Amino acid sequence: MPSRLKHMYGEWAAIELIMTAHHLSGRLPASWDDLAPWYEQSNSTPRSGISFPQLRELVEIDFSQLPHIEAAARLGQPLPESRSLIRKKDGRGGHWIRPNQMLADYFKTGKVVIMDKP
Repeated sequence: MPSRLKHMYGEWAAIELIMTAHHLSGRLPASWDDLAPWYEQSNSTPRSGISFPQLRELVEIDFSQLPHIEAAARLGQPLPESRSLIRKKDGRGGHWIRPNQMLADYFKTGKVVIMDKP
């Protein structure tokens, strides 16, 4: 798979993993270590053959922003002004999803919406 596509799939897989971990554990992940146990239970579509160690190499997650996005979403407030909490490490543009908005939508509904295709 071309590198750019792999990074885009990684961004999508990471947001799905955060939602799955929160939904099943009832708490926000604070690190990659908190996400590891939920990897196999998350949506396999965006992983597209990407292992958990590879995912960690492809994307960066700002775990400190998760509580702020959750609070804003639950209160119906605008999302915090910040760059995306999930960033592709290759630094290139192009996204299949809007990570902050997708996560805010999850916090509003409490439902993990599985996307089959971007």
